[in-house]
Amino acid sequence: MTPWKGRPSPVKEGSMLDPILKSAGFQQAVHDAVVDVLRSKEGQQLLEQAVARYLRK
Repeated sequence: MTPWKGRPSPVKEGSMLDPILKSAGFQQAVHDAVVDVLRSKEGQQLLEQAVARYLRK
């Protein structure tokens, strides 16, 4: 799993949360939670909506 490289965090570098947010265990837990949600009925609906919006462009 590669780290997320999206928008910068609103938290400044050097905050107390940095070690937690950058830890492999936390990142894996977030990854697993997102994958679980996307596999659910609601997650599948979100994916369908996103694909439909993308194809309309």
